[in-house]
Amino acid sequence: MTQAQPEYEFHGLVRLTVPGEIQVRDSDRLTFEDFTRTLACPQCGTSTGLTLQAGDDTAVVVCPQDNRAFAEPRITALKVRLLSARPLAEQTLEVPAPLGGGAPWLDITPVLDEDRTLAAFRDLDEADDADPRVQWESGFGFAAEENGPAFVIALSWARALTAWALLQHGRLYEQVFDNDTPDREAHMILVALALALYESTFRRGTGERMAALPLTAPMAWLRPEPEAAGRRRQLRAVRPLGDPSLGGRLRLTDIARLEGAGEQEWDRWCEGAYRVLASHLKEARIRSAQERGDRIDAWEQARLVDRKPAAYFAEDTYFWYAEPTRVH
Repeated sequence: MTQAQPEYEFHGLVRLTVPGEIQVRDSDRLTFEDFTRTLACPQCGTSTGLTLQAGDDTAVVVCPQDNRAFAEPRITALKVRLLSARPLAEQTLEVPAPLGGGAPWLDITPVLDEDRTLAAFRDLDEADDADPRVQWESGFGFAAEENGPAFVIALSWARALTAWALLQHGRLYEQVFDNDTPDREAHMILVALALALYESTFRRGTGERMAALPLTAPMAWLRPEPEAAGRRRQLRAVRPLGDPSLGGRLRLTDIARLEGAGEQEWDRWCEGAYRVLASHLKEARIRSAQERGDRIDAWEQARLVDRKPAAYFAEDTYFWYAEPTRVH
């Protein structure tokens, strides 16, 4: 007697039923001309009442006739979660094309509305000049794309990378939006990720651009395994020095949360940040395989800059953490 296998439980499950037709953007493989087509069930031809469903990092379209599910290359988990973030304005739905490189056209990361006052800048004396961290921070940011304090750059990367991963990674989506305070959860994941990016770049030495950082470097600080607990505790104690006029330090509220949170809570935030990087690393390797055939780049070859086309950069990405007029 065979025992029935339990039904697989998808993470970050989202369903969006469209009463009318669904229009998708496509392109001709020979002429590369763009056109719009109506989505229809390949078996029965039904084109109305279809349901878009995202679970984990995959998506399917469900036909109302016997709930048949079929894959559609132009329908991805990212698109389904983005479309479900806003109520349908009409009976029909036109699925926008993602921005170049697969970047989302909208950032749905919840924003924590709170006091943005930064920790006071610590005045440095001559003895600090020999401190490796002081030397590194003072020399950071001369590259045209990284003009600013190290932690500001780390925060902008964290926000841009998370905007994509939150839509693509089912467990991360679930961790944030199934939480009682999704804005706080998302915020602390961003802080943990930014600290890991900042500290990883510092450890690589003077002259290293953050954009050239391998994704695996910050992942090592965030790994959820018990043997990595010591590194997570180290990361929790990191306090960027910043600049007296340009910011680059933690908010006072974040310092209070970092010092007051239990170990389990900090580990959860680190795991969320780890999921952001893991989803980007997975996608980077998939794209590497598609572009190079059987040859896949080694894990450590995927860098932040390689994921920039998929990251969401907007006018407020650089100063989402502390606006210029409020940096003290």
